[in-house]
Amino acid sequence: MGPLHLKHLAAESGAFIHELTKIYNSITQNPDKLSQVRELYNFRLVFIPKKDGGARPIAIGEPILLVLHKILTKQLSEQIKISNSQYAFKKNAHILCLAKAEEYRR
Repeated sequence: MGPLHLKHLAAESGAFIHELTKIYNSITQNPDKLSQVRELYNFRLVFIPKKDGGARPIAIGEPILLVLHKILTKQLSEQIKISNSQYAFKKNAHILCLAKAEEYRR
């Protein structure tokens, strides 16, 4: 199931959101059982061709797990103060990290 499928299901079906909420609540209430849900750890390996030859492997995670990560990050960020030096849990983290890396490079 890809990201577009998830968006369509979320837009068209309240039952999907209800089930996703149940999954999220179950995971947060029983984190020790998360390792039993192997499907959440699946990924697709894609090879992106490089200009100079060869290929760069990119692992694409399961979209539902990414959604659950976003929900958890949002809830945590509302409950705790995140240091300005921590970028991983901020909105647009990849952009902030690239900008900081460029700043350090100069």
